[in-house]
Amino acid sequence: MQRPPVGLCLPCRIVKVRDGDTIEVSLLGSQYAWAVRLMDCWCAERNTAAGKAAKAFAEEVVAGLKHVHVWIPSRKHTLNLLRFVSFDRFIGHVFISDIATLSERMVCAGHATKEKPKGTA
Repeated sequence: MQRPPVGLCLPCRIVKVRDGDTIEVSLLGSQYAWAVRLMDCWCAERNTAAGKAAKAFAEEVVAGLKHVHVWIPSRKHTLNLLRFVSFDRFIGHVFISDIATLSERMVCAGHATKEKPKGTA
């Protein structure tokens, strides 16, 4: 996936993997951590075996990465980023390379689906 032309693209470092579809990042030079809910990535709940496996895989993928880019969808000149917050998490893509996202890696490895499974809340 190429980085979309519109939206905020911020260089960050990964602080923590919360679960298979949520990570915490910090802007380079900052100590404050922000939670990012991965777009196009639906993992099993963290208290299940599949959820624990998804978290472990995400930790393996990001281990050793110096920095990543977080892309938050927004229209040009959006002043209110709170529109993009869900359960105290920003919703966005985490680019682990120039063309690959963590979401894509999770889906390709079978630890997540690209769309929300039917019948889930």
